[in-house]
Amino acid sequence: MPYVIKGLERGEILYAKHFLEVGLRNQLMLMLTWVFGIRTKFKRNPGRAGKHFQEILAPNTWSRLLETYSSADPYDTWKGLLEMCDLFRELAHEVVEQFGFEYPEQDDSRVTLYFLRIFKEWRNDLS
Repeated sequence: MPYVIKGLERGEILYAKHFLEVGLRNQLMLMLTWVFGIRTKFKRNPGRAGKHFQEILAPNTWSRLLETYSSADPYDTWKGLLEMCDLFRELAHEVVEQFGFEYPEQDDSRVTLYFLRIFKEWRNDLS
């Protein structure tokens, strides 16, 4: 996430999109795969590139997932990043609860506060 933010802050959209789509997207898809497994009792395959995710996600969650696919517009990319992080957090809590893991709440909070601070500064710079 810091690499995406750094790229957006510097106006390096290709750099930001690379880390958003390669790094963060892969982690979100992995988390969705775990959620798919939990909800299907690991008896179904989510399909290549998650083609069956829509079958187990609530319509609102599915819409939110689609919102993470932003255009190359920097503002849309910021919004997509925020949605991706929020969605990942929600899904991770489901996985954590199922398996009895601990979620790194403090790390999440620190990174989210950093993200929001930089985003606010970036928006103010546009004014």
